[in-house]
Amino acid sequence: MSVHMPRPVALFLPFIACAFSTFPATAQLPSPALGNDTPSQVETPRSAPTSLPPVASSPAPTPTPTPRPAPRATPAPPPKVQKPAVPKPLSIGGVSIRGLNDTQVIQKIRAAHQDKLRAYVELWDGESAQRLRRSELGASIPYYKLLNDARALSSSGGDVPVRFEVDLKQTTRAMQTLAAKINRRPTTSVLDIDSAGNVISGGSGSVTLAVEGSALRVQAALENDPPQSYAELIVARQAGTGTNSQFKYLLAQYSTPYDAGIRGRTKNLKMSAENVNGTIVAPGAIFSTNKAIGPRNAANGWKEAKMFVNGEIVDGVGAGICQCSTTIYNAALLAGLPIVERHPHSFRVTYAPASRDAAIYWGQKDMRFRNTTSGPIYVQTLVRGGRYHVRLYGTAARTASVSVESSILSRSNGTRSQAYRTISNASGSKRELLSRDYYKPKPTN
Repeated sequence: MSVHMPRPVALFLPFIACAFSTFPATAQLPSPALGNDTPSQVETPRSAPTSLPPVASSPAPTPTPTPRPAPRATPAPPPKVQKPAVPKPLSIGGVSIRGLNDTQVIQKIRAAHQDKLRAYVELWDGESAQRLRRSELGASIPYYKLLNDARALSSSGGDVPVRFEVDLKQTTRAMQTLAAKINRRPTTSVLDIDSAGNVISGGSGSVTLAVEGSALRVQAALENDPPQSYAELIVARQAGTGTNSQFKYLLAQYSTPYDAGIRGRTKNLKMSAENVNGTIVAPGAIFSTNKAIGPRNAANGWKEAKMFVNGEIVDGVGAGICQCSTTIYNAALLAGLPIVERHPHSFRVTYAPASRDAAIYWGQKDMRFRNTTSGPIYVQTLVRGGRYHVRLYGTAARTASVSVESSILSRSNGTRSQAYRTISNASGSKRELLSRDYYKPKPTN
């Protein structure tokens, strides 16, 4: 007896899927047991039906690939446009000359700068100022030299400042004309001091313009870079011995020794004394040693001797004039006058105590004091008896007593020193530090 077992459910599923398969009408399909998840105790081996067709299936659609965007090509940088080089400014005295030929340049700068020759220069004679035009003093503008200087700057650009050239012969003729106005004869003898220290003062004295020396000063002022519109003339003044001289009072005096055996240096000392002597410093004005002495060069008669330059001992034209400035410095200190400018030497000098020297160098260092008295000051400089003398005369007696002291602080690797000044009057005393200085040890060779 055979037991009929229902078909497994798994075999029924392909039958449903085959919608187009044909079965006999009498074939009966068993119903699966509903609600019974437990399999039968007796399991009949399963076998794959042989009459069922394979399940028809549609082929999976082939996905259409999404086209990728083509990579962007990096745009080539635009070609660099070479900008034309802009020429740098080129000018003479602030007047542009770029792109002009030589003839055009000369015409343009002549028209622009010709008026500069008509400008006035003040010539101070110690009491008043004389005014002359630059052209009257022999000045001219070297147009072609300025043009050549500008052409040398053509590639780099720049400005060539206007300068002057001076015809010294014409300057000398102008000074001779001025001398006729400035010079006057004395009514008495020179202002001096006797052996007892008494002032020999007097009425109107002589005034004499040093023509050649003044012409050289004017030339230096005009040819300076930049040109100057002021120059101090060299005027020798000698006050008389009458009773009407305005410079009746000796404010201060000081002297320093020199070696007369050093001829070049002695010659320079005498020239400096001649140039400075007779200088009058107006009330409130500043005395400049450099201006009073004037330029130092061989053409002016200055001699060569040993001098200090940048910490070295060298031969130089005009050497020794620092003794002039040093002596004036000490006289100004003793007169109680304020010092505007003063510089120490690189090395100790033999003619003045430490911190009481005053170095000068044309265009760089000067010794200057201010006249704070109520009247003018007469500066007298003399070379006499192996000493350089400086005396300052005024129109009123000095009311304060002045003392100056200096001291050495150290002699280790050179000299360190200081100087003080004490001014005493009816209202009290004031002690002021003048300077603290360092002097290098002098070379042994």
